[in-house]
Amino acid sequence: MTAFGTTRAEIATALTGVSGVTGYAERPAAVKPGDAWPTLALAERGPGLTFAVSWNITVLLAADEATATARTDALLLDLCAALDPVAYVDTVTPVAVATTAGDLLGLQITTRSE
Repeated sequence: MTAFGTTRAEIATALTGVSGVTGYAERPAAVKPGDAWPTLALAERGPGLTFAVSWNITVLLAADEATATARTDALLLDLCAALDPVAYVDTVTPVAVATTAGDLLGLQITTRSE
């Protein structure tokens, strides 16, 4: 496994540690509220073969706005705390994620790791 793959797996494990969230190393084929996964956003090369890496982590919340808002309030601090040992959380942004069954509302958490 590459360093990127290792970090992706560590992020998935950290996400799974949050009640009501299931972390995956990659986006599952069929997604549902509570699913979460990282995608590589940016790998900026530093000295030698080191990289500063930004990840976009998607956390699906619900199909309706009221439930998504309530789940954001309930999960946000726990998600940030769970990710802290693995990657620094820069921003959290509400998103709509297209699925075959229609859009699901969620969060995009942008993080940095080395």
